[in-house]
Formats: sequence, structure tokens, C-alpha cells
Amino acid sequence: MDAGLAAANIDWNCNGSIQPSAVSADINQDGYKNTLGSQNNWANITFRGNGVIGSSASLAVLAAQALPTTYWVDELTPDMVPPTQPGP
Repeated sequence: MDAGLAAANIDWNCNGSIQPSAVSADINQDGYKNTLGSQNNWANITFRGNGVIGSSASLAVLAAQALPTTYWVDELTPDMVPPTQPGP
């Protein structure tokens, strides 16, 4: 599969050129050349959170559950790596 820029034109019928007019192609490979429509993603989202988005815990509870602080360590350099022995 070839990839290109999202803003670029698409060679829908794979003939090597961009057509200045409409083309007919089975791009979803269902055996038909139909007009494809877009989907209304927002209308198709189902949320069952009883009106709560995210955690309903207070900030104090969330702070108490916070992960421990991660401290940065120095980057591994070649001189820190022990020499290895060749295999058998």
C-alpha cells in the first residue's frame, strides 16, 4: 500500500493519474461501485457514565492515589556497558 500526503489528490481508479472529473471505483472492495457517504461520528458515540466524565473522586483522593514520583537517571553511555564475550 502506498501512502501520501493527506491533503494530496487521490488516484481512486489506480490508473497512475489524477482525474479532473468523477471516477468510479470499488474502493471498499465490496464488489459494487456505490457512492460512499461519511459517518456522523458524534451521533454514533455511546456514553454510559451516568453523567460523570472521568473520576468522580475529589482532588484529595486522587492525590492520595497518585503514583510515586519518577526520578530521572543518566542516559546509558557506551563506556557504561560491560564488554561481552562472543558466543560459542
